[in-house]
Amino acid sequence: MREIVIKLSDEEYEALQRASYYSFDKYTAYIAMKSGTPLPKGHGRLIDADDLLDANIDTFSQQTELKIKFAPTIIEADKEE
Repeated sequence: MREIVIKLSDEEYEALQRASYYSFDKYTAYIAMKSGTPLPKGHGRLIDADDLLDANIDTFSQQTELKIKFAPTIIEADKEE
């Protein structure tokens, strides 16, 4: 199985949410998938690391490690078999 990250405009995303299978703009989906970024096999869980950075923390600390460990996961890790 392949995992890819795609970019859609807000309008495209909202249209996709409202669309049925038969009214879905397949060309937009094709272009988004063709220009998407494949995630490497065996990647770890993906988080929004920028959201965790605190301007008051200058060095990596146990507090920073805990923030990363318990950060909400955006995309689950790809377990290599």
